[in-house]
Amino acid sequence: MSAMNPEAFGPVPGNQVENKKAHEQLLQVGKINLFLFFILLLVITCSLIFEEQMVLGSIILETAILVITLGWIGLQGMDYREILKPKLPGLKKTGVTLIIVTCGIYVASYIDLLFRYILQNWGKVVPPNLPKTQGLSELLLSLVAIAILPALAEEILFRGFILQNYRKILGNGKAIFISALLFGMAHLNIQNFWGPFILGLLCGWLVCLYDSIILACLGHLLNNGLIFTVSYLIPDFGSVRPITGSDLVIQIPAFVISGIILFILLLRYNAKIPQKPVKSGKLLTVLCHWSTWLLLMTFSIFAALQFLMMKL
Repeated sequence: MSAMNPEAFGPVPGNQVENKKAHEQLLQVGKINLFLFFILLLVITCSLIFEEQMVLGSIILETAILVITLGWIGLQGMDYREILKPKLPGLKKTGVTLIIVTCGIYVASYIDLLFRYILQNWGKVVPPNLPKTQGLSELLLSLVAIAILPALAEEILFRGFILQNYRKILGNGKAIFISALLFGMAHLNIQNFWGPFILGLLCGWLVCLYDSIILACLGHLLNNGLIFTVSYLIPDFGSVRPITGSDLVIQIPAFVISGIILFILLLRYNAKIPQKPVKSGKLLTVLCHWSTWLLLMTFSIFAALQFLMMKL
């Protein structure tokens, strides 16, 4: 006699529970990604309206992102403390964060340099568009627009709303990866993907390790503030100049040393990240979701346009 199939007598309750949970997770993925898509539309609109007023446009955009994200969290009935993780860090945690982010900046800058070196064989590489300031008042206003507000608004969006919701679906590691991937894509710039992606990985990892978004904001502020400060002190920073092999070779020691320090610290502290049990969450399912493809297509369109502009 052949074994009887339990489902022949009706659906198995356990399967119904798992299917319902999987369906709810897919709905949640759609909500997360569609909210980010709305933010991208806002980014595109502001970039078009304030193309010639970068500082003002950045202040308006980042303030809008902050207010809309906080409002959406409240409308969804989410716990602000659970999403934002506003725990004050100690001196040791702050010190570890500064070392990790500093090393990450060196690693990311070298990968960016290598990527631009490859891109310049395709066409003209456009330098980063940073505001030119005159006087202390313009300097402080630009610092708010380029470093302080983005560190607050973008971390609440990506390491708060997006990361914490994806952690419930995917667990720590996969959620850190997908939130960093979306963060890199959200810049809508093929030449400015790897830096934000690596920064997103590190900031997400720090939030999961120390359960505090304040450290992610600090890391983001350090990254943006350092770029802005260098551009202010060195007027020729980011000028149009072909990247040579010598440029790559001369930065290898800093890249290697930073990479080794970063690897040791990540290896040492990774085991201290609390793991939460997650069922059914698969990264491939999220990556294949239609809403993820919508974001990917948006980024791909801008990347294709940028490739064409490089040829002009």
